[in-house]
Amino acid sequence: MPPSNLAVRLRGRRAHALLALGAFFLVLAVLVFVDPRTARFAPVCPLHYTTGLHCPGCGTGRALHALVHGDLARAVRLNVLAVATIPVFLAVSIRAVLRPAERLPIPPPWLRIAVYVLLAGYFVARNLPFEPFASLAPR
Repeated sequence: MPPSNLAVRLRGRRAHALLALGAFFLVLAVLVFVDPRTARFAPVCPLHYTTGLHCPGCGTGRALHALVHGDLARAVRLNVLAVATIPVFLAVSIRAVLRPAERLPIPPPWLRIAVYVLLAGYFVARNLPFEPFASLAPR
């Protein structure tokens, strides 16, 4: 008897969540041994490379490197937004693995707009050349 469409979807949802978690932990494992500041193969932000501006993701690799080495303060200085989203990512992914039949709630429109405003505000703030905003740029 072939598996039902629901069973296939649940396996797929669990597999995607496990793949995301596996990729995240693989990146962390690599960052234990590789410093993104000196590695030749570390990705370069195309926006920063071409314009000199820091996008909301700039400094994430270095922040994760600091985290795996136990330096939370440095990680927060490099990219506070990336560090703050890690628990959310882990919670959502683990929930999808443990309870794939439960759909994740769709955030209300105001929350989605708030996230976009936060990202845009963070992008602008970390590129301002004066304190306290200049400290948001990864250094």
